[in-house]
Amino acid sequence: MIVLWILIGIVVLGLAGWAFWPGRRGVVDGDVRRARVLDKGKVENYHNYP
Repeated sequence: MIVLWILIGIVVLGLAGWAFWPGRRGVVDGDVRRARVLDKGKVENYHNYP
């Protein structure tokens, strides 16, 4: 019975670690990153003074 609880604990910890692991989120994060870079580039073209 104790082995079952150990296995359940390992699975729960593994799922929690996987869920909160910082990583790439795929297309959505890529689109957001690209939009930020494009917006930054548009602003910097008009405000090049220090």
